[in-house]
This record gives sequence, structure tokens and C-alpha cells, in this order.
Amino acid sequence: MLGFWTSRALLFFFLFLVLILLGLGIVVILRRKDFSLAVKLALALLLIIAFLGIGYVLLFIYFIGFNTP
Repeated sequence: MLGFWTSRALLFFFLFLVLILLGLGIVVILRRKDFSLAVKLALALLLIIAFLGIGYVLLFIYFIGFNTP
């Protein structure tokens, strides 16, 4: 079984990998001039970034909450 921080690190690693792949997909689609699909991918990218931000904030609150005297 993975430890707490190892599992979180793997989760964020795979999420960043998805972000990179979505970004590359947007670039490829924009070169093909398919703007509606590029907008959908950009919105998906923003949604994932928002969830990452929320996850980092919640993880920080969890870390501070359990490490205060």
C-alpha cells in the first residue's frame, strides 16, 4: 500500500501529464483550424486546473489542520 504523500504525488503527476497532453492536443487542433474542438479542450484544461487548485488548497488545509498543536 502506498503512503499518503506517495499516493498524492502520483495523483498530481498523472493530472499534470493529462494537462500536458491536453495542451498539446489544443496546439495540434488549432493547426488544423478546428476551433470548436480546441475551445472544448481549452475548457477541459481550465476545469482540470481549477480542480488541481482546489485539491492543493484542501491538501494544505488538511496538512495545517493535523499539524497544529
